[in-house]
Amino acid sequence: MSTTNELVICVFGLQRSGNHAIISWILDNFPGSRVHLNDIRRIDPYLDFNGMTIHGLSYYTCHRKWHGVNRYIFSRRQFNGQRVGRVDDVHARFDIARIKLAHKDLLVLSYEDVFLNDPRVHRFLPNATKYIGKSGRQLRVLLLRDPYNHLASVLQHDAAYESASHFTSKLYVDMWKQYARAFANGSPLLEGESVCINFNRWCDSSEYRRQLAQTIGFSTDGKSFNVVSSVGGGSSFQGVIGDARDLGVGERWRVYKDNPLYSSLFDDEIMEYGERLFNMRRDAIF
Repeated sequence: MSTTNELVICVFGLQRSGNHAIISWILDNFPGSRVHLNDIRRIDPYLDFNGMTIHGLSYYTCHRKWHGVNRYIFSRRQFNGQRVGRVDDVHARFDIARIKLAHKDLLVLSYEDVFLNDPRVHRFLPNATKYIGKSGRQLRVLLLRDPYNHLASVLQHDAAYESASHFTSKLYVDMWKQYARAFANGSPLLEGESVCINFNRWCDSSEYRRQLAQTIGFSTDGKSFNVVSSVGGGSSFQGVIGDARDLGVGERWRVYKDNPLYSSLFDDEIMEYGERLFNMRRDAIF
């Protein structure tokens, strides 16, 4: 069986924790053909996802064909980072089977707000070849942002969209704690190669970005990644803007530090992880 995906990266992160910024950074720097399936919701990643991004595959390969041909039959055009839509739209206009079988240098599978013991994950990982084809290398990536700025950003996002705040439930806070425990142990899930990415350090340190790039398998000079991804609505506080350095991503907590709902989310365990993993002391916040 020939290799379909040279590298598969399964990314696990909570919403508003820098998922899309880091995934965009990887996609933009990694060489060759790349496909990203966002917010996977079923065991088979290609069956249900919230957006697909394509780099380096031809229009002819990707677009659905009618009677065996499509209008790109004589075209040499390739996708260059276009986000081609949600799952229903993609299945209507694109040939998912051909995209799935096409050789890719990188396939990124993004899981958002998923407990690490979720059945869809544990049924997929040991049987990945069945669903996505043979892969040369598999890497599991766990993303974590400090709890103070993370929860402030989620609260702001919910307020902006006037939605019921899913994160206010104990379930969401428990999910952050599970990620923090795995992060502290350096083992995101199951067996296999894995890497933990500290979003705060990724934002602040060029050397950290260079080290991560080397671990993942691409090169970077470590310069700041200053583009805010539009996926997921951009910044919770300022929407989609052009320069991430203007966001003050480490200062979000100041807006909510006196908010009773916000402060009620923090118990001893979550604050201990805030200090242990992010060097943020509780007495400096509250």
